[in-house]
Amino acid sequence: MRTRQLTLFVAVLASLAAVPVAYPVPTYAADAATIQPKDGWYNKALVDFDFVRQNVSIPPKKGVVIIDSRPAARQYDPGHIPGAINIPDSQFDKLVDKLPADKATLLLFYCGGLECMLSHNSAFKAEKLGYTNIKVYPAGSPDWKARGGQVSVSAAYVKKLIDEKSPYVLIDARPKRVADIG
Repeated sequence: MRTRQLTLFVAVLASLAAVPVAYPVPTYAADAATIQPKDGWYNKALVDFDFVRQNVSIPPKKGVVIIDSRPAARQYDPGHIPGAINIPDSQFDKLVDKLPADKATLLLFYCGGLECMLSHNSAFKAEKLGYTNIKVYPAGSPDWKARGGQVSVSAAYVKKLIDEKSPYVLIDARPKRVADIG
């Protein structure tokens, strides 16, 4: 395998069979009895696994941007929801140009789970910028993985594995006619 010509395309999607449902405060999906919005949460529109799953697509669905608010190297690179872009909350102001020009685009933020505030912080920042269709998946990455959601890795992570000579399996899921091009 020619590692210098390596092009990453690793994405496996979860089934998209369920109907999407957004759960406004104070209800949170089927877990409403055990998961309640916390102080400081962006609680205008909380969503669950099924809602997120309906919006995961490669290539990304038109009109939807999934945003991982976690730090890149430590958390986003080794595993994120397929199609998600990385805008770490700590760098939100520097990376605001990654947000879509259309302020009505669905922005779906997530981070490291129920104790993580990064997605909520980023959602508030996006709202201040005038975005009107913001949702937060508070259970985030831990819930996504626990419910069988597939994850993608970044090209930077694959490069790190190669550089460190770590064991890995890279599956090129592109059609043969595309993969043969390089």
